[in-house]
Amino acid sequence: MEDKIKRIAAQYVKLYRGRGPQYVKVNVRHELIHIYLKGVLSNMGELLIKQGAVKLAEMAWNELREDILDSFIDEVSKEVGKEYSLVSEKTDFYEDARTIIIKLDS
Repeated sequence: MEDKIKRIAAQYVKLYRGRGPQYVKVNVRHELIHIYLKGVLSNMGELLIKQGAVKLAEMAWNELREDILDSFIDEVSKEVGKEYSLVSEKTDFYEDARTIIIKLDS
């Protein structure tokens, strides 16, 4: 299951970034799935961060966030055969990393 989720996560990063992430780690614990991604910023996001415009990079991600995460969680749910929902998502723009936690719906 972890490999399937890694593949889906890489596909979604590639969708909005244009290339896959540098690193994906998936940890499944009971009803929680932790996904850690490194290398998630688009070229424009990386440039904005280098120029000190972190707020603009955050605004761009926030515009895309809901649709991308909802589609990602739907795809994971289909692949695993169980319904999941978002617990938390945190993006560290300085480290170019994102952590997503989803949980099995009861």
